[in-house]
Amino acid sequence: MSQSSSSRNFGLDLLRACAIFLVIGSHATYTVTQSNFFLATLSHCLGAWGVELFFVLSGYLIGQVLLKILDKAPVLDGRTLGHFYVRRWLRTLPNYYLVLALALWLYASSTGGLPRGWESYLTFTQNLLDSRVGFFGHSWSLAVEEWFYLLFPLVLFSLARFFSRRQALWTTLALFLLVPLLCRWALASQLGASPFRMLQKAALLRLDSIIYGVCGAACARYFPGTWVSLRRFGWAPAFAMLLILGLGFHASLEMRGAWAAVWVFPLTSIAFLLLVPRAETLARPAVKAVEQLVTWVSLTSYSAYLLHPIFQVEFARLFNAAYTLPLAAVVKPVSWFVFIGAASWLLYRYFESPILRWRDRVAA
Repeated sequence: MSQSSSSRNFGLDLLRACAIFLVIGSHATYTVTQSNFFLATLSHCLGAWGVELFFVLSGYLIGQVLLKILDKAPVLDGRTLGHFYVRRWLRTLPNYYLVLALALWLYASSTGGLPRGWESYLTFTQNLLDSRVGFFGHSWSLAVEEWFYLLFPLVLFSLARFFSRRQALWTTLALFLLVPLLCRWALASQLGASPFRMLQKAALLRLDSIIYGVCGAACARYFPGTWVSLRRFGWAPAFAMLLILGLGFHASLEMRGAWAAVWVFPLTSIAFLLLVPRAETLARPAVKAVEQLVTWVSLTSYSAYLLHPIFQVEFARLFNAAYTLPLAAVVKPVSWFVFIGAASWLLYRYFESPILRWRDRVAA
């Protein structure tokens, strides 16, 4: 591990570990059965929750970085913005392009050509205003994050040239909260059938899912009393909201109108944000191995998210003959997690981690 577990927040690492477990676990059903309706619906819900939790955590963590810059940087100019971009892009882009190249190579090897529109994946425009993402489909959420990393600080720093920094922050938060939501509301009435499915993965229409995490970071920094008071509620409000949303998730997939396309996303983000204040104060487990496992899963989660869909179908085919073996329903998902864990560790250990160390030297 490139970072000592003692320098990290165990609770936030635990949430990130839960997020990647939900995503990969939802795809583990492919190694058990693809015909069980209940499992298919449950896995879809849990996988979607994992992505939404990632959005909130990304917003909270990147919000802490940006708010520190906003409060302490002597000048908010192009150089400050460029430094932020360099550090962020060196964190996310090398892994993405390496795994994208691997996916393109595997696709070309099996089909004899490249997928249609593959160039759009280089610029994260594959799902800019459209949810239809085929090849490298899980990249839709990465496009949401990359466009957020590009646009939010650009708008924030630009407004800070004309208003006070605090006014610029509140204005930018309001814009990113309201504009995507109002756009979804306007489009939902025009799309007709299943607006949830049609808008779920449109990058520019989902930026508000990340901004809730930034709102949490702003609350923790500027209104610490309120943030501390949220801890007193514990986990109950968040779990209650998630239970209600989970019970209605399948209905939301087919629901016509504004509820599914407009309100499911922000309510889910708020529910996950309510987990963060309490999670931050979690004590480290008495068993050191548990802490180390959670830290390791958190550190390798980005690599795991990128890699796991590439091997999903091939893994299912490889184990297809074992469907009737005793304990297959247990052995195969466990094998799936072990396989993805090993591949993710290799990518993190020999590619991602060296780049991050280099980034910290050249763009400290």
